[in-house]
Amino acid sequence: MQENEPIDLNKLSQRELLILCASDIRQLKVDSKELREQNQQLAQKQQDQALQINSLETRAKVYGGIGGFITGLAWSLIERFTK
Repeated sequence: MQENEPIDLNKLSQRELLILCASDIRQLKVDSKELREQNQQLAQKQQDQALQINSLETRAKVYGGIGGFITGLAWSLIERFTK
């Protein structure tokens, strides 16, 4: 019997049904293991990306603060020398 042929379950013996079920269960275990591994890899990538985003947000806030400080300092110097 080929893999892609439709199987008439009514014509199979109890032993053949058990063998078929066991083979399907084995394949499901392999598939679920592969999916778990892929899920773990994706979760790790997601955590790495979250860390990168947090790092970029922190840098943006620091540079924004530095820019604001320099702008405030320049503005106060301009006001002081123009009066």
